[in-house]
Amino acid sequence: MRFMNDYPLVDGMEATECASFLLATCKAHPQLRDEIFCQLVKQTTDNRSDDPESCMRGWFLLSLFASYYRCGDQLLPHLKMYLETNAHLSRAPHQAIAAQCLHNLQQTIKYGGRRGMPSKSELTAALCGRLANHLLCMLPGGVPARITVTSSTVIRDAVDQVCETLLLKSYLENLEFSMYSIIGPDDYAQLQEKAYLMDVMTDLHNRKQDFFFLCQRTSWIFPLRFDGNKSYINLMYQQTRPDYLDGYLLAIPSKILPNHTREEIVLLAVLQIQASEMKTIPHQKDLEIFIPVNAQRLSNISLSHWTSQVNDYLKNIRNLTPHECQIKFLEILSRWSKFGSTFFPIKSVSDDKVRGGSCLLAVNKQGLYFCSRKTNETLMYFSFHELLSARQRMHRSGTQFLDVKCGTLVRHKILELRTDKAEDLGLLIDQYIRVQKTVAENGLP
Repeated sequence: MRFMNDYPLVDGMEATECASFLLATCKAHPQLRDEIFCQLVKQTTDNRSDDPESCMRGWFLLSLFASYYRCGDQLLPHLKMYLETNAHLSRAPHQAIAAQCLHNLQQTIKYGGRRGMPSKSELTAALCGRLANHLLCMLPGGVPARITVTSSTVIRDAVDQVCETLLLKSYLENLEFSMYSIIGPDDYAQLQEKAYLMDVMTDLHNRKQDFFFLCQRTSWIFPLRFDGNKSYINLMYQQTRPDYLDGYLLAIPSKILPNHTREEIVLLAVLQIQASEMKTIPHQKDLEIFIPVNAQRLSNISLSHWTSQVNDYLKNIRNLTPHECQIKFLEILSRWSKFGSTFFPIKSVSDDKVRGGSCLLAVNKQGLYFCSRKTNETLMYFSFHELLSARQRMHRSGTQFLDVKCGTLVRHKILELRTDKAEDLGLLIDQYIRVQKTVAENGLP
């Protein structure tokens, strides 16, 4: 009643503090939730308060409660019917907020409800009638995508909104995309798809950290669609290019490049130059950002040699548009064995096949490739059919490990991987297993 202005607030208390108190009380005492829902239904039904804002405040509070808690099984069908009825009352001033209440309740039933208490700014926005906010999520290459965020938006919803702009052909393809919170170059985390976006944002704000969100493809089971729209092609191009230039996709075990690989590197450099719409002929120093770093380190091929070959090749493809160059770049690179991999630096592996313990782990739809840090050649490989489980653990010293059980139920071994990205690695392995299972259940190849 105090929140709805029907009773005066306690001296010094604000409406936002009152809402927080009610939410915290119901969190500590779950038995009160049904009573609160019943009171809110009563207050939003034929409200006769002298304060014109009283009824709408009741709806705002009901919307907030529905994004945190569900009611008991006996009350649930009656509460849903009440919300559905009001959500379909055309011209009613509370129709939109009633529809949001119903959506929040459905989200809570599906995902379990929000965990963290809302921020003061979120509560203030709700009191002002703002049911949704817009948030910019970055895509690879620094391209922004705008998403709509409500109190009950989960990470999966946000990712699906981004995928809509890419015109993906099925929801199964959406499952291959994930969202990250980025705090610094080496400080990032993949977000759990069932986490509430407002909870994540509030937690980061409370820790006084500057951040942004990044959405990108994390598993690569579905093949690339070269008929995709420009946003899709640009995302794939911008996400793939850094790993290529870092040399992760290029294995050079004998320190000699085969002729066909050398030719492809030249063509890939030309396509990148054309895609960047560089107006002048590239000089030797310009070319460093278009050739893989491990190819540049080869003693038998100088940078001036690369420059000469690239400039000769440039004359033949000047008529291609940047979009066409990106497509051609992806077509070539998609034939490389490590394309579509996510790479993790591993500090040690409990297997003698990985000499020195340290390696680069490539995870793709085929499985796990343990690669040499010097040459990128594969030292050890396990397919996903051989993976039984992956469990993250942390030593009391703070060191992170991922224990990967490989083999069969009868005969198996446990690989102990020491890496600072154990959680992200575990999430990615789970994602591949989940998507592959879903694809198989839907009868897709």
